Parts: sequence; structure tokens; C-alpha cells
Amino acid sequence: MTNFLKKHYIIFVVVLLLFMLATEISSAMQKSQIIDESPHIAAGYSYLKTGDYRLNPEHPPLIKMMSGFPLLFIEQDSLDDNPGWQRTEQWYAGQYLLYHSSANHSWLLFWARLPNMLLSILLGLIIFKWAKALFGVSGGLFALLFYTFDPTSLAHSRWVTTDLGIAAFMVFALYFLSRYIKKPTLKRALVFAIVFGLALVAKFSAVILIPLVIIYLLINWWQRRPRVSQNLPEEGKRPFPIKGLILVTIIISFIVIWATYGFEVQKPFNDPEVSVAFAPGKSQQIFDKPWLQFVNQITDTETSIGKTTMNLAKTIPVPAYTYAKGFAVLANHNYWGHTSYLLGSFSKVGWWYYFIIAFLVKSPLITLIFTLLLLTLLIRWLSSLFRRSSYHDGGALNTLRNIKIDWFIIVLTPSLYFIWTLTSKLNLGVRHLLPVYPFLFIMFGYIVTLAWIKRSKITKTILAVLVLIYVSLSLAIYPHYLSYFNIAVGGPSQGYKYLTDSNLDWGQDLIALKDYMDENDLDNIYFHYFGTAEPEAYGIIHESPPTTEQLKPDFKGIVAISASGLYSENQDYKWLLDYEPIDRIGYSIYIYDIK
Repeated sequence: MTNFLKKHYIIFVVVLLLFMLATEISSAMQKSQIIDESPHIAAGYSYLKTGDYRLNPEHPPLIKMMSGFPLLFIEQDSLDDNPGWQRTEQWYAGQYLLYHSSANHSWLLFWARLPNMLLSILLGLIIFKWAKALFGVSGGLFALLFYTFDPTSLAHSRWVTTDLGIAAFMVFALYFLSRYIKKPTLKRALVFAIVFGLALVAKFSAVILIPLVIIYLLINWWQRRPRVSQNLPEEGKRPFPIKGLILVTIIISFIVIWATYGFEVQKPFNDPEVSVAFAPGKSQQIFDKPWLQFVNQITDTETSIGKTTMNLAKTIPVPAYTYAKGFAVLANHNYWGHTSYLLGSFSKVGWWYYFIIAFLVKSPLITLIFTLLLLTLLIRWLSSLFRRSSYHDGGALNTLRNIKIDWFIIVLTPSLYFIWTLTSKLNLGVRHLLPVYPFLFIMFGYIVTLAWIKRSKITKTILAVLVLIYVSLSLAIYPHYLSYFNIAVGGPSQGYKYLTDSNLDWGQDLIALKDYMDENDLDNIYFHYFGTAEPEAYGIIHESPPTTEQLKPDFKGIVAISASGLYSENQDYKWLLDYEPIDRIGYSIYIYDIK
């Protein structure tokens, strides 16, 4: 079997990736527009159509432009007829584009979603190549299998959002960095620089790549110090130096960012949101954050520094101005927080342990088992390493100097990224952990390597059983990947006890609700929807159910309510908790028969 895999592994790779793509397409066609898709689609389309980046500045353009590209070939109404575009209201612009233009919303959604799905296939290919290079064909296939059946990856590769995009481009950038470090040629430096720049315009959280790349370059410098002759690109040629890589990366990244924004140049004061920020007396306001106090001081037109700042904002053009503005918008969002839900509680500023719980309840149990096994192996190895170094001076350092840079990258990247997320006030879903998973899957390939080295039938049998369970549970949740929760916490039917919003209910089940209405001859229902899609566009005729304050004793009817609405902070529909739902639609919509 091992020899067969080595000879014909391409077949398995193609089958896995084609299965993933078919799964994404078929399941996406059964799901309605999720909340974040409408502004992303409108923004990406408008960027390409007009070169104006006014919509959705809190996310860089790349992924949105990829999704907007197919829409250029679909005949539809002009943006000039879109009131949301005219008023710079991104949510309204998206709804109008999807549901009030001449093009069919389902067709628009399909083509807008397709680029992200194709990007997920490319990510799968890189995961396989990287794991194969480290652990052989079996390790590569094992890593790819975990990726292609991962519910979280399948869920978010189908939407027009930036979450899958940042995971993909972070992996691409660090993969090509490892290739440069192992063979530092100009060509590899250029490839890394381009991909690094693309990552920076995929999502603002890609800025973590800057310290990560610095760390890995420093590790490489430290490893090479006593052995300057290693890592030559070709015999007789000098390697392209790290200083050159840094310079090339800075220049090319700037060009990539600026080009992505259409070589935009704008004076900050021409932005109404900036000009209105300048006012007299602002420095007298007190804020608990030094940076906010500083912003008030430099925008106070009664002070000399405020006047100087305003004159600079009026006169100095800024390349890719909207990119810089996006960082400011994101920082402001993170400062004020975003209402989130965890374990029945709500918070505007989040919980430091939010993503720990999200990872534990949203990751398949088999993924958690393998992650725990990896942690155990890592701790044992580190313990052994430093125990040996106490007897042999420099033993640990010498060992670390001989470790491939890939190991530092695939171990440190998910660890540091995960720790970084714990500082965020934006607790919006396990989707923000998507950059962690590919590196875990690559490391899972090491487990296969160990199993084959030991040549134990029991070990191989256990491994095969765990993989079979993993695949089976992934197939069982189809097509409701977004609502996946592992069996340790009761599965998706119990997910509402832990997390809501994009972890469970993101407005994705209008198509299934319409099917339910047709099957049960329901022409009209009471419906409270958590989402930005328009239920009427999916054929759902409805009226709002009464809130707890509006409820009358003689109320009767079929009530459908989104999980995020039922378990909302304001508890408007708390009265429904006294009843048992007669059905659940895709785990995100509850059906009640009130008699």
C-alpha cells in the first residue's frame, strides 16, 4: 500500500481536492447569503467597476475584488442606480445589489463565492506539498485529508469573507519564506515578496506576518552563523542575502498594496470622515487610552500642533490612503469592542479565553486528540533536549541549530497567532482562528511518520479508526458545516449553549426554511431572522412574531426564529424558551408550533 501511494499519490491528491470543491459548491448552493457577504460583494464589485474604495474600508480589497471579478461579466444594473452606493452605506449597497437589481441573487452569490473556493483548493495543494516535503507522501496525504474534511475550513471557504483568504495567504507567504531560507535565490526572494504583499491586502491581521518573518529570519541567521557556506543556491553562486530580501520585500509589498488600491493617492482632509475630526477644544476631552488622547490633541484646531496637522492633511497626498484608513477603522472597532456571546453571557469587550473555548468546542474531537498528542510530543522532546544539555554544554543549542526552519515556522506560527487572538476584543467566531488550522494539519503528518516508523499494527489500526471517525463525522454534518460543534459538547444541536453568531447562525438557512414551508404547506409564518438577506427574495412570506412585551394570551401560529435572535442580549423572544421547538432548520433556525 505504501509503495502504491508513493507511485500514484497524485490521484489521491486530485480526488481529495475535487471532493472538497464539489462539497463546497454543492453545500454553498443550499445556503442563503450570510450576514457579511452583502457588503463584501458590493465592495469588491464597486472597486473593480469604479476604482472607488469607499465601501467597507475596514478590510483590504484583495479577497473582495477576487469575489467581485466574476460579477463584471454578469449583466446587471449600474451602481449609479444603487442608493446604498450613492450614500456610502455598505450594508444597504449590498442588499440592493443582490436583491433589487436585474441579476438573480442566487447567480450572483454563486459566482461571487467561487473564487474563495478555488483559493481553498490552492491552499490544500500547498498544505500537501509542505507536509510531503517534511514527512513524505503519507504525511502529505494525511495532512490534506484532515484539511479537506475539516468542518470549519469547509464552512468558511464557501463564503465571500476574508477569513479563508488570510489563512491561505499566511500559509503561502511562510511556505515561500521557508523555500527562500533553504535556497536563498533572487527568484525565491521575489516570489516571497509578492505573496507577502498579497497577504497584507488580504486582511489586516496579516500584519502579524511582519514580526513572524523577522523572528524566522533571525533564527535562520543564528543557525547559519558558524556555517556561512551553507544554503548556496547553486554551486559557485552567492546566495541572495537577507538584507536584499528585506529591501525587495519592502519595495514590492508597497507596490502590491498600492496597485491593489488602484494606485490611489488622496489628501486625508478630502475624506469627510477625517475633515470632520478636526475641531476646536478637542484636547480638553479625557480618554483612558493614551493614543486616543494623542489623536484629540493633534486634531484640536486651537492648538499649534492641531493646526499643523490639519495643514498637512490638506496638502500632503498619501499613496494607498484607504489602506491606512482601514487600519484606523479596525483599531477603532477593536477599541470599542463588539457584542459577542459565550456560554450564555454577553460582552462588548470579549473574554480573554473566548478563542480557547471556541477552538475546543468547534474543532472535531479527533483534531483535538491529535493536537494534544502533538503538544505531548513537543513537551517531551523539549524536556529531553534541555535535560541532555545539562550534561553536554551547548547540546540544546546545537540541536536547535540543526532543526529545519520549517519546524520553527509550523510550530511557532499557530502558537503565536493563537496567543495574539487572546488579546482581541473582537470575539466574533472561530473563523478568526482559521490561520491556525493549516499548520496543525501539516504537523499531523508527523504523526503518520511516527506510526510508520514504529511499524506497529495496533498503532496503525488506531490511526485508521480515528481517521475513519473523523471523515464520517464530517460527512454527517453536510451541508451544515457552519453549525458544527463536536460530540464532546453535544454536537450542533447543543451549540447555542456555547456560541452563536458566525459559529452557529449567520443567516445561512433561508433556503432550507423555504423548503420546510413547502413541505408542510405553510404559506405564511411568524419569523424573526438574524441576517442581512431578504427572506422575501427566497419566497418566505412572513410577519414578525410578538416580543415578550407584545405577547397576548390567545397568540397562535408557527414561529420560526434564528438561534442568534432567540438567545439575544435583549431577550425580546424569551417567551419562546417556555416551549420546545418542533423542528430545527440546519441547526440555526428553530420552529415552534404555538397552539
